[in-house]
Amino acid sequence: MKVKILLYPKFGSTNIQAPWLYFGSNIQFFQIVQSQTNWVALSLAESIQFQKEYLIPKVLKFVKELGLLNKNSLSWEMTQLAGRNNLESPFFLSVVQLSAIIQFILKYNVESTNELVVVCEDCFLAKSLSQSLKAKKVKVGFPFFAYFLDQLFEVVYSIAYFLFQLGRQVRNQFKYSWQAKLTRNQKRDFSNDKEVLLFHLCLTEKNILSDGKLTCNYFTSLLDYLESKGKNIVRIPWLFSVKRIPLQVTFAKLRESGSWIPEDYLGLFDYLSSFMRSIFSSFSLLKRTKFDGLNVTALLDREFWLHFRSSPNLNSFYKYYFALKESFPSAKLIRSYDHFENMPFEKVIPFYFRSQKGLDFLQIGYHHTLVSNDFFGYHLFDGEEYYKHFPDFIITNGSIDTSRYHQKPIEKKRIINGPSLRQKFASKERLLHKRKEQLAILLSMDIGASIEILTYLSKLDSYFVEKGIQVILRTHPLLPLEVLEKKFANFKIPEHWKVSKRDLYDDLFESKFAAVMASASIIDAVLAGCIPIPVSRLLDFDWNGLDFLSDKHRILHSVSGEKLKDHFLYLDSMNPVELEKEIKSVLNSLYTGINTDEKKLKDKFLININ
Repeated sequence: MKVKILLYPKFGSTNIQAPWLYFGSNIQFFQIVQSQTNWVALSLAESIQFQKEYLIPKVLKFVKELGLLNKNSLSWEMTQLAGRNNLESPFFLSVVQLSAIIQFILKYNVESTNELVVVCEDCFLAKSLSQSLKAKKVKVGFPFFAYFLDQLFEVVYSIAYFLFQLGRQVRNQFKYSWQAKLTRNQKRDFSNDKEVLLFHLCLTEKNILSDGKLTCNYFTSLLDYLESKGKNIVRIPWLFSVKRIPLQVTFAKLRESGSWIPEDYLGLFDYLSSFMRSIFSSFSLLKRTKFDGLNVTALLDREFWLHFRSSPNLNSFYKYYFALKESFPSAKLIRSYDHFENMPFEKVIPFYFRSQKGLDFLQIGYHHTLVSNDFFGYHLFDGEEYYKHFPDFIITNGSIDTSRYHQKPIEKKRIINGPSLRQKFASKERLLHKRKEQLAILLSMDIGASIEILTYLSKLDSYFVEKGIQVILRTHPLLPLEVLEKKFANFKIPEHWKVSKRDLYDDLFESKFAAVMASASIIDAVLAGCIPIPVSRLLDFDWNGLDFLSDKHRILHSVSGEKLKDHFLYLDSMNPVELEKEIKSVLNSLYTGINTDEKKLKDKFLININ
């Protein structure tokens, strides 16, 4: 058997006249290829889930070795690869897909003499697959000319995108600096502060426009509570998704809340240094080591270019390093709080303060919500807890996550069973009130996942109309609907579906069903008493936000897109009493594993503070 590798065309169509597989994660590209051929794609969905479990230990070992080659420098730790952030980095999924495809081909090679086509999403995937198959002595047809053109396009595009991002960041930084200068007469003086509690806040536009002092969706009421106890709270604002509000309004809110604004402390050399460090973080990805059984060199090449493209954006965090030098000259005790996800925005502050002598400093990471096992950032490798960026303490939101960390190579005394600040807990009366025949679709901040679940459920629109089920859409706070709609190709949201802008829980308390893909909001749906429908992904990991309870509760099993209608029919056929009993059982598991009484547990954040 011969394997013919094709590249997804930037222009034109793909001519497929044989059984085929798709290597990549863009669901829209896959749908376009499928629409251009009469051959139905061979599915790797089940194999991807199997290979994932097999490869996780090897992936962790591989990333650890790369870190050691880079001496675990800040430049390395600021990459998505270092943090195993498979929400952003495609490396992890590509490795699993590559392994699944090779296993499929080796089996197919024995059973068939026909040609097999593999459509690769980019030149890096094509090269990695070709090199890995040749090592297995499999005949490969490779599109050299298309590969050369695609590689040239990727490099030119990456450089052009880098220059665009650099220009945008320089412009944004100038605007921030100018606005900081205009409002500096309102600057809060930190020079005499002896004890400081720093909170890094990922702000939304809703946060900026809210009443009272600034908080975020992760720490909610905690900051007000600690200030009421006389603690010196310093807010560090991250304006990642604040784009439509006038900058004057944003800075007015920052000054009103006494926020620490890094632009107050930066000079020209500091700006230049932060941009240089941002850009040069890419070069830590050029150091290589072998991955057991697979040729991943091309995948690492892609990782370099992807990081390089967006590297100027890291200036948002690198500038902290230079601004902190002048900010708290009298501080003797500093506690720094961030939500712990092993991502770049968490790394700079602990790196800086741990380089200072004579300072009582602790970094506290808050694991604010339960997350699918498919997020690799929480799969820790041995010894990572002693790295410079790693939190001294991790505060969880209940016993479920506390027990999960106890199974990892990390000291138990560093894990604190804390409060759930993000979730809402309703009374039994509100949970049991009569609900509307309503399906809430809770969209993820992952654009691909949002498009995929909308594609699946829109195909069931006639069924929903027949059953009298009203569909409402809930967009993610960091992915407005207008941004998502720009990514639609031929898809259009049915006109009679409603787009809600109400409070999430107001919608969930009224809804009978809640469909979710690749989002932790499935937890909110269950806490609100909805019937959860976790939808699996065709080309990606399942990302079921309650997969850690799915062995115990059948209703939490992921449902593939092609079986969604059967699942709705199954739910409709269930005895209402049995269905309600199942939902109560899941609720009980969550109520047992998430700490609902936040008032008694907020003091857990005061570590070694009198």
